[in-house]
Amino acid sequence: MANIRPQSGNAFWASVAPLFRRRLLAAWGVLIASLAMVVLAAGVIRNQEQLSAERQFQLYVDEVSSLITQRMRDHEQILLGGGALFKASNEVRRDEWRTYIESLNLNKNYPGILGVGYSVVIPRHQLAQHIATVRAEGFPNYVVKPQGDREIYSAIIYLEPFLGRNLAAFGYDMMSEETRAAAMRQAASSAETALSGKVTLVQETHGKVQSGFLMYVPIYAKGVIPETEQARWRALQGFVYSPYRIDDLMAGILGPRRLQISFRIYDNNTISDETLMFETEENDFHTGLQEIEGTPPPRYTASRTLTFYQHDWTVVFENTPAFEANAITHLDKLVVGLGGVVSLLLTLLVWFLSFRREQALELAKRMTQTIRDNETRLRQSEERYQLAVRGSNDGIWDWNLETGHMYYAPRFQALLGYEEGSFSNTFTEFEQKIHPQDKNPVLQAIKAHLESESPYDIMHRLLTRSGEWRWFRSRGAAIRNKENVAIRMAGSISDIHQQKMAEAEAEEHAQHTQAILNNINDGIITVDEIGFIASFNRAAERIFHYNADSVIGYNLKRLFANYSDDDASETMSDYLSASIRSDASGEEHEIEGVRQNGERFPVGISVSEVHRRSERLFIVVVRDITERKRVDRMKNEFISTVSHELRTPLTSITGALSLLLNGAVGQPTEEFARFLQIAYKNSQRLALLINDLLDMEKITAGGVKYSFSVEPVMPLVEQSIDTNLVYGQQHEVEYQITHREDGSLVNVDPLRFQQILANFLSNAAKFSPQGSTVNISVQRRENYVRISVTDRGPGIPPEFYTRIFKKFSQADSSDRRQKGGTGLGLFISRELAKGMHGRIDFESEVGKGATFYVELPLASGSVQGAIAPEPEEA
Repeated sequence: MANIRPQSGNAFWASVAPLFRRRLLAAWGVLIASLAMVVLAAGVIRNQEQLSAERQFQLYVDEVSSLITQRMRDHEQILLGGGALFKASNEVRRDEWRTYIESLNLNKNYPGILGVGYSVVIPRHQLAQHIATVRAEGFPNYVVKPQGDREIYSAIIYLEPFLGRNLAAFGYDMMSEETRAAAMRQAASSAETALSGKVTLVQETHGKVQSGFLMYVPIYAKGVIPETEQARWRALQGFVYSPYRIDDLMAGILGPRRLQISFRIYDNNTISDETLMFETEENDFHTGLQEIEGTPPPRYTASRTLTFYQHDWTVVFENTPAFEANAITHLDKLVVGLGGVVSLLLTLLVWFLSFRREQALELAKRMTQTIRDNETRLRQSEERYQLAVRGSNDGIWDWNLETGHMYYAPRFQALLGYEEGSFSNTFTEFEQKIHPQDKNPVLQAIKAHLESESPYDIMHRLLTRSGEWRWFRSRGAAIRNKENVAIRMAGSISDIHQQKMAEAEAEEHAQHTQAILNNINDGIITVDEIGFIASFNRAAERIFHYNADSVIGYNLKRLFANYSDDDASETMSDYLSASIRSDASGEEHEIEGVRQNGERFPVGISVSEVHRRSERLFIVVVRDITERKRVDRMKNEFISTVSHELRTPLTSITGALSLLLNGAVGQPTEEFARFLQIAYKNSQRLALLINDLLDMEKITAGGVKYSFSVEPVMPLVEQSIDTNLVYGQQHEVEYQITHREDGSLVNVDPLRFQQILANFLSNAAKFSPQGSTVNISVQRRENYVRISVTDRGPGIPPEFYTRIFKKFSQADSSDRRQKGGTGLGLFISRELAKGMHGRIDFESEVGKGATFYVELPLASGSVQGAIAPEPEEA
């Protein structure tokens, strides 16, 4: 047994030894070298494929992220446009809101948006009044839902289109749900657009329930954005908002395109089933495939955090099996297989030719040439691949300029609606499908690129198989020889039809918006943060006699008399900010304008501030008030003249009538006395009218003088009641104090204070039914005191609310109204209250009477009180 093993080993070595003779070493060297080249080439191809696939995957990720981001920005512009509508008008009616939303053509321009609405903010004490107002508009069953006692409500009153699912949201209080309320608070506090977290919309009344979210833009009183958070909440009127069903929104964003990647959207930065908002239908790796044991996970993944309006979304991207099938061709495996076979054949040839030196040398030369040819073809293939990556991965073409042969990739033919193999391999096939208007520019661009190496990148239209002209972007590059002569040209085409159509629609929408601005009678000027004019509508051109081109880019100061372009004493931003503060009362700010010819004239301006992508902008609405000032001056002069001319003779008439009634010339008969009494009362009524007119003139001219003193409020109230007691008895009405504040002091003009209360008491007695009681209440609230007068009269109609404190305003303005009065009392009372750093307002319900009240700041020395800031006007 010991001798068998060496014999076996010797036999094996003896059988393989001929394979390693010196003359066969060349064959082994060829085999090793060729296999090494094959492995190297396969590795290069595999790396290039993976790099190209990774780049393509990132392009898809960037495309989807960009589409979502752009659409969300477009939706914010819709809400900002709605907010501008509220800022430009004192009141936006339901039909005006509907007209504005219909003009946007949401279904066509912004598919996926559920609607655009307005939610009004309602304090608790105004809830009943709000419900009554909406019901009076034709919605008798309207309620704010869900019901319950809350400090503040926010009811959806406008939502267009007002049909289908959106009907369920009418009257819904979004502040009653925490996720929505958090976004609303964030928007109101920051004065910026805010996005809510994941919610289930109230519109989910039927069909598949989708995840939802909402976008809010805060609306403040008169369009003013206060500087502090507390002031913003006081000025907050409501929110322009849009609800979204995210599946519908994503369908509108992605359109008909078939992505080769899948993605999921999670709310905030937490990835879980609870925060999952959206998942594409192509998400095969998370549906059926992973249920098959051994199925590999997706090769390419990415995660993006998209931040929209103070809220984050986490988007997780993965490739689909279709992407891997198209991107990974496994050409490296084919190269290994074919290269291995070629290497073996070469080795056999070298082995065979090693026995014949001369034939081996000749074969080596041919092999060397073959290798060189293979290297040339490999280099050309690599160049073609690099050009295709640089151009596009949509539709690749390759044009051999020496032979005229044209290669069209299957994707190229598919983009035009043709099946693979439908095109002839000529350039004429491509040229015949170019739109006649685009053919010459395309040919000139190709010629310029081949002759001067200028870039070939052009947009043009191609005829599809269905007969439709579609827009494409064509890009390419030439391959040149050592003499810099172009011998080939390769590139790609990309379908950009949807992009071109969207650009055309956006341009049409912009022209429509500009047409609206150009036909508004008021001048609208947009000014940047440092005071330079950004836009100037036609009405502004008519008012200032400037062309828009001659003022855009210049400082706004050139349009006003008190400022010039060289005046650096005050920045335009400071001036506009001051104008916003002066407009906060709701009054138009008057200033002197300057036309192009130097003419000065009065203008009324209203200034509002907006923020666009953190950029501060001012919107200045300008109105030529020359004619209005002239009419007001004539009217005031007429009233002043007539009032002064009537006062003296009227005093004599009233005195004479009083003497006659008191028997100065003899006791009149009963019938004569009755007529004298009628004349005497009407002369007193005319005297009151003249006094009111004179008071109004003083207020308008700023000539009212106040004699302030610190007084206890209760004696002043009681004195006013005593003074008007006879008037109440004449109307068979009793005055009663229901609540007292004996320790409160106010700094007022006593006579002007009693004039306000006299107006409240006389109106309450006049409009109360006989035998009723007028209640007077004095209550302390924080740092001010409120004096209220409540009657049991017919109340004030809602349609009269906005006019009640204006001049000559009465709820019944007909010539046959039963109650007398000038309609100036409440206007005078409001101005007197302002002069004493207070304010007046009212509460009313039709059929249940009205309450008018005046609020005055407490003076030093009040029981438990301190000096209070001036209350803001209503």
